[in-house]
Amino acid sequence: IANISHELRTPLTSIRLSSEALYDSLQESTLEQMRYYLEVIIEQSSKLNLMIGNFLELSLLESGERVFTKKRTTPQDIVERALDSIDIPNAQVETHVAKNLPSMLVDEFEISLALINLIHNGLNFSQAEKKVLIEVESSKKGNIQLCCFRVTDWGIGVEEKHLPQLWDKFYRVDSSYAAEVRGAGIGLAIVKKIIEAHKGFVDVESSVDQGSTFSFCLSAGSKEVV
Repeated sequence: IANISHELRTPLTSIRLSSEALYDSLQESTLEQMRYYLEVIIEQSSKLNLMIGNFLELSLLESGERVFTKKRTTPQDIVERALDSIDIPNAQVETHVAKNLPSMLVDEFEISLALINLIHNGLNFSQAEKKVLIEVESSKKGNIQLCCFRVTDWGIGVEEKHLPQLWDKFYRVDSSYAAEVRGAGIGLAIVKKIIEAHKGFVDVESSVDQGSTFSFCLSAGSKEVV
């Protein structure tokens, strides 16, 4: 509870301080200074909103109370819905969605939430340049057709020994930069729970100082992944 309270308090403090600074300097602030304060407010508000939503989502998933409303939807629709929710100033999000991808029978809100968490994770660990690449393409596992979503960043990367634990709730890599990145440590755990509830699977590849690629794959047909 103490850790969660601290993580919630951090963006709230940034929002309050930036709002006060903006208010106190309305007369003498330059346009550039005002833009900076507003960007901090927008970014921290977005992070706080996602964090609170994630706590609720995790509670529902772990209690078994989350009800999935599945319908046929396209990968492009999921990407667009996720991008509409990314409200971080100066973020660079590039997308490569393969053409003629099949539709999927999924809960569009939940899969979009999984993708949103991967995007936020990539942006958070991108250091100075907030940039990620989203790729969506078809694949196969045996005779099962898959649709795979990948989010790549060029940030600090992660040592191989940590990779299996990254999907665990509250797991944090022990590094100087990672310690500076605020977060509750539940985003990747939520991604895994959502995807596995859809009979899909997650994966991660990473190299220190080169970046990471987080991905998930879902069945694109009537057959489920085994």
